[in-house]
Amino acid sequence: MDENGDKIWERKYWILPMNDSIMLIGSSKDENGWKINLIQVNNESEVLEKKALVNGVIFDVVSAEKGILLAGEHDREFYVA
Repeated sequence: MDENGDKIWERKYWILPMNDSIMLIGSSKDENGWKINLIQVNNESEVLEKKALVNGVIFDVVSAEKGILLAGEHDREFYVA
């Protein structure tokens, strides 16, 4: 936030436990817009994988029996992946 209390940027991540690691999935905004991010860390907090997937926003993440469902916005379209 700036000195007036206005939001400059925000970041929100979902934390999903995996077999022997943790997956952090979320959106972050900077001067170039929103990006969907993925960060995987092991049980010792070492980063195993870190990448920006695509431009867009994640609204919700659900861990399902056969994988992970993402719901959000990409290129001004709603998606579920």
